[in-house]
Amino acid sequence: MLVRKTISSSTRISRTGRRSTVEEALNKSGPLGRLAETNEIACAVLFLASSESRFFAGHELFVDGAVAAI
Repeated sequence: MLVRKTISSSTRISRTGRRSTVEEALNKSGPLGRLAETNEIACAVLFLASSESRFFAGHELFVDGAVAAI
């Protein structure tokens, strides 16, 4: 029996409402210039949980707006 272990590594997530000075600085510091939206993280996790990812095994999916790439 093969057990697949695949994880999703996410980044900071944007909050709704008024943004703080810290959040604005974080927005500018990332390669995409913004924080992740909750639905972007959720879509990646749903993909990993679906049969569409059946050939993924032992993989870490970075959902971080290219932060890990720099």
